Amino acid sequence: MEFTYNKKLKIKGNIFNRLDAILNKVRHSSVIKNDVVNGCRELSYIISDDVSGENVDLMIDFLISNEGISSTTIRQISNNEIELNEYDLKNYVISMYQDVLLSENNEEFEFFTIRIYTSIRNASKFEGEIEINYFGKVLLKCFEFPNRHEPLTEHIVLFDVEVEAVNLEHARSIAFNKVKEICSVLSLLLDVGFEFIFSEFKHFILKDDDNFSIKRYRTGFIDTELSLVVKDNMNGLKHASDEDDLSNIFSGKISTRMFKDNDPSLEMLDQVTYDATSKSMLEEVFKTHKIKRNKNNSVRPRDNIKLIKHTMNSSILFPRCTKIFFRELMQMSSEKRAAVLSCAYMYNIALVKGDDEPTLCASYLVCAIESLGLHIKLSYSQFIKEYYNLEYDKGLTDYFYRTVRSGHFHAGKLLFNECKINFQTEHDFLFMEKQDQMHAFYNIARGSLVKWIEREVVC
Repeated sequence: MEFTYNKKLKIKGNIFNRLDAILNKVRHSSVIKNDVVNGCRELSYIISDDVSGENVDLMIDFLISNEGISSTTIRQISNNEIELNEYDLKNYVISMYQDVLLSENNEEFEFFTIRIYTSIRNASKFEGEIEINYFGKVLLKCFEFPNRHEPLTEHIVLFDVEVEAVNLEHARSIAFNKVKEICSVLSLLLDVGFEFIFSEFKHFILKDDDNFSIKRYRTGFIDTELSLVVKDNMNGLKHASDEDDLSNIFSGKISTRMFKDNDPSLEMLDQVTYDATSKSMLEEVFKTHKIKRNKNNSVRPRDNIKLIKHTMNSSILFPRCTKIFFRELMQMSSEKRAAVLSCAYMYNIALVKGDDEPTLCASYLVCAIESLGLHIKLSYSQFIKEYYNLEYDKGLTDYFYRTVRSGHFHAGKLLFNECKINFQTEHDFLFMEKQDQMHAFYNIARGSLVKWIEREVVC
């Protein structure tokens, strides 16, 4: 398979050096061609890299003029079981050029402490704060607000992330992606789902004496410590005193693309990016904000990672190995770290998106196991057999792989009465049986993953 990217790219500085610096990260051989033909330089590399989850050998040919890169041709030269198609190769080339263009900014790096906002659902928030080192210092804590002893109570979790970056957008990008990884790992350690704050207009019931009324309000959060209005972690994060940013329909950096007139193919024109508002007050907050840890207010620990399902009316306790886990995660090979993070992503999706979709939840739990198993070359069944130390029902775990996971992903099946609700619960024996099966499988899946962590990461 071969793909040619013909969009011309203007790149500042020495193009050869810029390309070489990016490809040096993955290249396993020297440049195999570096010629000048008709005033244009022809460069060819052979590299080995991960493309769409497959490790493949590629040849990349660049045609470079005085104005920039005229064309890029990429082809797969290794024989893999799965042959890449043109979109795999196209996305790889665009991602590579994105790295090249991002390296174009030669500004001085500045220091920021970015705050990212997430939420969890539990009867009570976790008490105290914890500082971890994960490619930089990160402090997390819950926003102080009275607990309501209802299992689905929302609690805001604040992540303060120290970042060196060239500007605010760069710093916030780094912090957001880092918190995404941390939240996924914490979901695995705590068995609690983490979501990023996202504002919506919702209906609220108001009661005045004996009268009920209904109003529609926007959800969100006010960070009283930093004077920030939080609709989300994107352009919806605004300083409470920035009237221009608060009142503007569009906020921050806006990117738009338009369609050609009367074009039935709906081909899109080039992207136009502009600053709708400056976010200067937000930038000042994140430049002056610092992590200040209260050593007398550490989170309550538990000795080990909890092996069974967390119930939403119980306390959230951090295992003592939490900091060790993140330290080990930094020191892992990139392949092993990618496998752990993939597992954690799947696990968090199971908790957050599968809260009221049990078939989805079970399917993603299976995927979490497969993510680790793929790295250590164990099948789903072999992984459970190897790491789940207790006796378990193999027929049950096979059922969840073959019937539930495969049925859901390959045939769109829902196996837990999602479309066959019966309000006569006293007669719904099948649902009660499936509840028991789901509970048993959940604990086996979680127990297997926890035992892998204990044996292979924090032992």
